[in-house]
Amino acid sequence: MNPPPATAALLLSALVLCATSQNALRCQCPKVVDEKPRNIERAVKSISRLPAGPHCRNEQVIASVLIKSKATKVCFSPAAPWVKELEAKIIGKPRANATTATTAATASP
Repeated sequence: MNPPPATAALLLSALVLCATSQNALRCQCPKVVDEKPRNIERAVKSISRLPAGPHCRNEQVIASVLIKSKATKVCFSPAAPWVKELEAKIIGKPRANATTATTAATASP
């Protein structure tokens, strides 16, 4: 007895979905940088912290770093004090538009 075509198609699509989403549900940081690289503040363009969860049991800090004019993702140790300082600097940077708006508001009488 063969299953109906709709059931077979549904099972096949479920298998494909599981196979393709499996890579997204795993740790993105197999290795982390523990020591602070020189001039890292200038090279980091963005930084994000991913909490531990079902996809990965470790908390992850992933930064987009400009190395030789090419953006590369680098994983930092979330427990390192310099990483927390770097996050505060990168995330706390005022944007040019926000600075301009603040300056314009304080300059007018």
